[in-house]
Amino acid sequence: MQAAPSKEAAAVQVDSERQAPKIGRKAFRLLAKIGKAQQRQDYEAIEKRIAKALANKTFNGMERASFLRHRLWLPHIKFNPAKRIDIYKQILVYRNELPVEFEFMVLKGLAASRYDLGQYKVAIALNARSQELLPNRKLTVGDLLFLSKLNYALSDFKQSKHFIDAALAEARNEKVIFEKKPWYDFSVLVSLKLGRKDKAFTSLAASLEKWPSQMNNICAHLVWLNQAPTKNSLQANRFPKRCDPTIVPIEIDETSLLSRLQYFLKQSGGLQPITNPTPQYPRRANIRGIEGHAAVAFTIRRNGTVDLNSLRVIESVPKGVFDRAALTAAGEFRFQPQIINGEPAEIHDFTYLFTFDLRK
Repeated sequence: MQAAPSKEAAAVQVDSERQAPKIGRKAFRLLAKIGKAQQRQDYEAIEKRIAKALANKTFNGMERASFLRHRLWLPHIKFNPAKRIDIYKQILVYRNELPVEFEFMVLKGLAASRYDLGQYKVAIALNARSQELLPNRKLTVGDLLFLSKLNYALSDFKQSKHFIDAALAEARNEKVIFEKKPWYDFSVLVSLKLGRKDKAFTSLAASLEKWPSQMNNICAHLVWLNQAPTKNSLQANRFPKRCDPTIVPIEIDETSLLSRLQYFLKQSGGLQPITNPTPQYPRRANIRGIEGHAAVAFTIRRNGTVDLNSLRVIESVPKGVFDRAALTAAGEFRFQPQIINGEPAEIHDFTYLFTFDLRK
């Protein structure tokens, strides 16, 4: 799937002879201090050091880009794709002073951020330009997954299927630490979109080897796929030996698959609550002048309410100080019900960042 290049992508020119300036001792020492503040999760100190560094006109483009890159890890930026895009654009101002590998990383991040905002054609153009920078670089599992999701978003299911299967094949050859269950679910979903129940069967059969604990459910789906009327029908002898082909079939519901894959597809990135309760500032933190944040993940039910049993804190600074207040506020959220294939659907692993600032 090709797309017209965006202004960001069009600005990219491959220059194999580019000479990037080195990072000097002064900048290196400052980056080390920023790194230590990052380990302490002292985000205020990071902001101050980066602002001071950018105000110093003696630093070269490579050094300034390195300072800006550290801002991407600040909570109020890493959870906000629009703010990430702004940082990446600032970095690209110095592209002529950056190593090609650095620019490649920036374009990949920019493409991912555009994807999170639903700007899929811009994302695929940026991704293509990043590959042009390093044409001999082999696509990684992460690259293949991203291309699969991009093509799915653009309704090019054939290409999406090609890349997700390539990612699964590559993952078998590499030590991939990520949870691969959503990958198989996604492969099944794309196969169904293509009307290829035989390919969905193959993906499910492969997942059975990885998750034998779900054998009964997977086998029941396999039976349904084999019985469903299709020109690509399979024979019973193609069933995995551990499956009983006489088990009661269970239909694969695309709506349920999409619901489980919301976090994987990141299609809930722009979802905002229609009620926004303000968390109560913890009394001790208020008295002691402590500020910070807490990121909470949860499931949004079909009616737009929050599943209280799913609430969990995934990051908090200082640790444990704002957890209870954030969890309480998140439990009171209400969202507009999300419609998938004409039906209300649950949204899993939705993430919301609460900031606690005494100046507000």
